[in-house]
Amino acid sequence: MAPLTTTVMGAVSANHAGIAPGVNNAISRTAGLFGIAILGIVILNAYSSELDRRLSSLSVPDEVRESINAQRGRLAGTELPEAISDDARVELKKAIAESFVYGFRVVMTAAATLALASALTAFMMIEGKRSRRAAAVVQH
Repeated sequence: MAPLTTTVMGAVSANHAGIAPGVNNAISRTAGLFGIAILGIVILNAYSSELDRRLSSLSVPDEVRESINAQRGRLAGTELPEAISDDARVELKKAIAESFVYGFRVVMTAAATLALASALTAFMMIEGKRSRRAAAVVQH
């Protein structure tokens, strides 16, 4: 947020100063929405692929598989049909829960990677006090 604010505030002239906070606010809110949407897509894809892998190793009736597939967007909130055995219910709940945890780990890894990349970028691009002092000494 700080580099965005600095960039936007420094890029506008004095007679457009009222526009800068609006642009800053719009960009930060839009970025948050995009982040949520993109990470939502990532978790859904990771969850779905892991659930498919786990379901393929279980002997699940076609109607139960269709019911699970219809609820993929609910992730771990998927409800199982009543007409399945207790053993199958336990195995399916385990597959759904472990698939959700897998998807969550993928999203957290992606978020941590993006945070580290942002920190590295900020470290490389933001000038420190030492470089400003060195520039002042060179100019004199």
